Amino acid sequence: MKYFSLGQIIFRDSYGQYSGEFTPYELSLDAGYSRLFSDRFSGALTIRYIRSDITGGGTIDGNSIVPQFICSRSGIYYQRPFKIKEMNSELPGGLLFKSWHQNIVYRRYRQAIYSG
Repeated sequence: MKYFSLGQIIFRDSYGQYSGEFTPYELSLDAGYSRLFSDRFSGALTIRYIRSDITGGGTIDGNSIVPQFICSRSGIYYQRPFKIKEMNSELPGGLLFKSWHQNIVYRRYRQAIYSG
């Protein structure tokens, strides 16, 4: 679990008038699974839930703008023992397939305010 607080933020309208205060945060929860398929081959999968409440639960055009989504990462790993001049060694290698997710986008009047 990761939790990040952005501290106290003062909101103002388009005229600069005070419209409230909020303490925004970012949150992510991870769950993973790994499996050894043979003596040389293994794999893993991680799923992450992300919630970004940076706007104080506000709305734009009547729609809530608290993005939340799930992304996943997976990988495979291979290792093979071998000898070089009577010295035992291993040849490892792996692949990571990551960041299968959507971007966090705050939209206003069909323009992206923030994308991360």
